This record gives sequence, C-alpha cells and structure tokens, in this order.
Amino acid sequence: IRDSINAEYMGVLSRLEEPMQRWQQNRTLGSLTCIIDCCLACCIRILKFANKNIYVMTCIEGKSFCGAGADALRLLTTNVVRVGVLNAIADAVIFVLKLLMVASNVVIAWLLVEHVEFTKTDSNVVVVLVFVAIATYFVAAIFVNALDGAIDTLFLSFCYDTEVNNGQERQYYMTTELQELVNCRNRLIDSKYQQY
Repeated sequence: IRDSINAEYMGVLSRLEEPMQRWQQNRTLGSLTCIIDCCLACCIRILKFANKNIYVMTCIEGKSFCGAGADALRLLTTNVVRVGVLNAIADAVIFVLKLLMVASNVVIAWLLVEHVEFTKTDSNVVVVLVFVAIATYFVAAIFVNALDGAIDTLFLSFCYDTEVNNGQERQYYMTTELQELVNCRNRLIDSKYQQY
C-alpha cells in the first residue's frame, strides 16, 4: 500500500505539474498550491506511520485493514504516554546505534588507510573517511529501520496483550520478566497516587 500511495501521489503531482507552474506566477494560487502540497505530504506521512501499525494489528487479530486500523488507533491513543516514552527511548537508542556504527567504521577505515602504502595526502584520507562515514550511515539506517519496525511490533503486541488478557483468568503471553517490570511500574504508580 505504501508504494501505491507514493505512486498515486507522484501521479497526481505529475498531472498537476503544468497547471501548478502557471499558478506559481499568481501569488495567491502559488500559495494555495504550496498549502495543498504540504497537506498531501502530511497525509502521506500519517498513512506511512499508520500503515505499519495496521499491518501488525491485522496479523494479531486477523481482521480487515480498516478494522485493524481502528483497533491500532484505539490501542495507540489509550497508551499515548507509553507510545511517547517508547518512541523517545527508541529514537535515542537508534541514534546512538547509528553513531556507533559510523564511528567504528570510520576508525577501522582510518586504521586501514594509515597502514596502506600509497601516496597519501591529507585530502585523500579525508575524502575516504567522509565516503566511509556517509556510506555507513545509509547502510546503518536501513538496518536500524528493521529494528524500529520490530520495536513497534513488540510494543503493539504488548499493548494488545495487556488489554485483552488480565493475567488471572486469561494468562498473559508476555514473558515473566516483562510482567514483573509492568507490575513493578504499576505498584510505583499506585503508591504515588495513595500519597496524594
């Protein structure tokens, strides 16, 4: 669906390209086309974000795309604080992971370049290291994107498990370590509310 959305978006833009160029000459219509383009880009981003969550809920529940979309939206909105905390932590970990990958590859490349016998100038070494850093960043981004998808999948599965199962009549599917972590967190929250 993501590719079809992008293809449709590009098709709409290509059909509107000539009228948009004429509209750019008029300030009002130029502003209007800019606003429309911004709104379409926001819709694409929202659909891309929702798309992977909807696919996860489709796999968990076996519902249709729209039904799973409603369930995914409900789960995400009822756990909005958890979503925010998880996204902040995951983004920080992913950023540090990318940085570590880039730094380690640049150091390895620098060590290799320093030990290779060829006519070295400072500009040659810098060019090689910059190229290694850029290439490593793009490769790391691809691999870390898969990690981000796995984190989102595990999080939605956790939210679904805590909503559907209560741990007494219906046992949780999560691991005992995760159950202990959640129970410890719930006890901390309950004790804070009892203080007030």
